Amino acid sequence: MKYFSIFLSAIMISGCGSSNYPPLDVVDYVDVQKYLGKWYEIARLPNSFQEGCFCTTAEYELIDEETIRVINRCREDGLNGDVDEASGKAFIVEGSNNAKLRVQFFWPFKGDYWILELDQDNYEYAMVGTPSR
Repeated sequence: MKYFSIFLSAIMISGCGSSNYPPLDVVDYVDVQKYLGKWYEIARLPNSFQEGCFCTTAEYELIDEETIRVINRCREDGLNGDVDEASGKAFIVEGSNNAKLRVQFFWPFKGDYWILELDQDNYEYAMVGTPSR
């Protein structure tokens, strides 16, 4: 199993409107096979759906050429808390060179997941966010 460090900004934060800022750039290309595996969150912006979460991980597994299984886990209310798990799917946005995904944990809702920074050589770190910041 591959282990990586990840710097996550919130996936579904709807804070500031993106119209006040220039468009966000994403990485030029993501090799999906290298991105698969388990990533560890080392920082995030506050968001309601991760309130009280510690030791957060995200695991990615290929379903088919355009779909990735996503399993997010965290410990509730402390390092020894119960494990909370959310399973979903990520759909690669056509024309994005795999750098933009639409993530769905609850049908029919999907959220943006943009890969903003990535260690292109070893895939040891990534920073993700949304167009709304």
